[in-house]
Amino acid sequence: MDYANSQSRQAENAAKEAGDRARSAGEGGERTSQGHSALGGLLNGIVQGYQIRQKMLNDAADREDAARKAAIEDQNASAQDIMNRMSLQNAGRPVINGTVTETRPDTSYTAPMNSTPGLADIAPMPADPDRDIAPQGGTLQNAPNLPTYTGVPGGTFVRKPDPSRTVTYTDRQGNKQQYELKTPEEQQADQAAAAQAKFRSTAIPVKDEQGNTLYLPPAEYAQYVYRTGQLKPVATTPTDQQFGAPSSVPQGALAGVLRNTGAGLRQAAGLQSKEGIAANNQDNRLETNAANNQTKTANTDSTNALRKAIADSAQKNANARAANAQSGANARQANRLTATQSAQQQKALQALQAKEDDLQAARVQLKSDIASDATPALQKKTKQGQLATNAYQIQSYQTRKAAVVGAQVPPKSFQDKIAEGTEGPGPDGHVWQKKDGIVYFLK
Repeated sequence: MDYANSQSRQAENAAKEAGDRARSAGEGGERTSQGHSALGGLLNGIVQGYQIRQKMLNDAADREDAARKAAIEDQNASAQDIMNRMSLQNAGRPVINGTVTETRPDTSYTAPMNSTPGLADIAPMPADPDRDIAPQGGTLQNAPNLPTYTGVPGGTFVRKPDPSRTVTYTDRQGNKQQYELKTPEEQQADQAAAAQAKFRSTAIPVKDEQGNTLYLPPAEYAQYVYRTGQLKPVATTPTDQQFGAPSSVPQGALAGVLRNTGAGLRQAAGLQSKEGIAANNQDNRLETNAANNQTKTANTDSTNALRKAIADSAQKNANARAANAQSGANARQANRLTATQSAQQQKALQALQAKEDDLQAARVQLKSDIASDATPALQKKTKQGQLATNAYQIQSYQTRKAAVVGAQVPPKSFQDKIAEGTEGPGPDGHVWQKKDGIVYFLK
């Protein structure tokens, strides 16, 4: 206890001495620092403000760099997703609802009837799990004396995917899609078809001596036409020369020259035909003008007679309208009450129908959610209950609509007898229809 008090007193003495020295130093320097304190504070404020501003700019630049990097990464991920899907689309078939769609060329034909029950001489056939066809070099089992087939029938088929070639791809959003990879033979065939299409896009089609079409690279075209004699000169006819053809042309260009010559002949024939048509048109115009004048005179007479008949009919109708005006006014006065009642009835029916339409829309959504594989089983049970409640509400609206028009709701036994999708009259003659288990009031 004494030792602690001694240490405390020593600390107090040291603190007093430090305070005295600080006051002495302050009194000595107070006079020299008064002139610089204001300027020093301003400079310190400017420096601190610059430092704060620089820190804010650096922070903003860092955030911008982070956002830019995130956008680039997102763009790269999207591009990679697209590339992956394109690769899988080219190398495989998408699995949709547990099946794949395959299009095959027709390579099948029927072999002769096998007369022996052993079927030892059946031609080798490729494996096909969807048909009763044996693997390559094998035989059909338990099928003696039946016609045999080789190859694969062509067409588009929907079948289950091969599990050994089925892969699942998950994109960056977590969406999963299964693909059945094509066999190596199919991939090689696709690559060969793509290479051939690429070659034909730049190749030059030519005809050989048998009339078959060949596709040559541009670099080999000149050599081909020279080797096959298509550059050999061929004499043209005097008629061809009359329409501008030279006396001789290369054999390969002869067809084009003759086409141009034919165009000249057709042009000359067309000019002669135009002159004949023009003369014929002039005669037709003269005859047409004479017939038109005669028709105009007849139309004028007919129009005048029609106008008089219309005027007489209009006067007769005006008299009839005047006679019926009073009776119509009386009838409208008598029908106002009935029209008002009918309008109120229609308004009530429209209001009930609007509410029923909302329930029908909700019913469609509930059915879609129940049928969807993405809906959890527990939610499907809940929605089943909601669907039953929805049907009860729609049925109650049918009762209310019948009450608006004064129709009698048929008893439950009558409703049960109505077949699904059919309609029938109720006890009072009003028509009811059963659809999806609900009995609807029609009229």
